[in-house]
Amino acid sequence: MKLTIAALLLTALALPARAEDPSDKQFQKWVADLGSEEFAVREAAHKELLKLGSGRRPSLEQAIAGATDAEVLMRLRDVLSRCGRPAWRTDLEGALETAKRENRPILILSTAGDLDGYS
Repeated sequence: MKLTIAALLLTALALPARAEDPSDKQFQKWVADLGSEEFAVREAAHKELLKLGSGRRPSLEQAIAGATDAEVLMRLRDVLSRCGRPAWRTDLEGALETAKRENRPILILSTAGDLDGYS
């Protein structure tokens, strides 16, 4: 049985400084854009909100509490459910970007062979 495990630890010191969080005004614009008549505008706002880290969780919860439009509410709930939770198994690049943006260390374990680590 061949099992190769490689571990990579990126410490907070190795990560770049955290990017500026969007202003409250920009955040509110994205939330408002979720209710736009244009699909492309709604999608762009949704994608921008998905880039936010867990620091915006309280703002998202407030936006949900005040939402009256069904699509806005659905999209805000989606953003909140995915807030600060990168898809580690399927989106490693996105997980690394999130870790860098939030100044968090990340531990990556990889195995050679099939998903169970056996070849």
